[in-house]
Amino acid sequence: MGGRRGGAIERTQLLLNTHVTLIRHEPDGRVALDVEGAQGGQVLRGASVIVTLPPRLFAGSIHWEPALPASFGAQWQRSPTWMAGHAKMAAAYKTPFWRDPRLSGYGFSQSGPLV
Repeated sequence: MGGRRGGAIERTQLLLNTHVTLIRHEPDGRVALDVEGAQGGQVLRGASVIVTLPPRLFAGSIHWEPALPASFGAQWQRSPTWMAGHAKMAAAYKTPFWRDPRLSGYGFSQSGPLV
């Protein structure tokens, strides 16, 4: 979360292994997040927040103040999580053998262990 003043970010904070439990819009227009993590419970405030989880995943895990219309939650629960069945992997090789035949190095599979 970061606040902006005159186009410059005042402060940016990255917290790992932290769960947002509440997103609250405050009367002054700022956003407050209640979070739980290794550091305990905290309230973080900023000008805005960006949620990067698929809607279906955050619909039931983050509360909102003021409460959002019930139709939002229902719509989010119906949103397909297209990446749910996907897995990502990275492999390291001594030489980039795919470059000589002018290949990209990108791969995917519709069958096999990573369907």
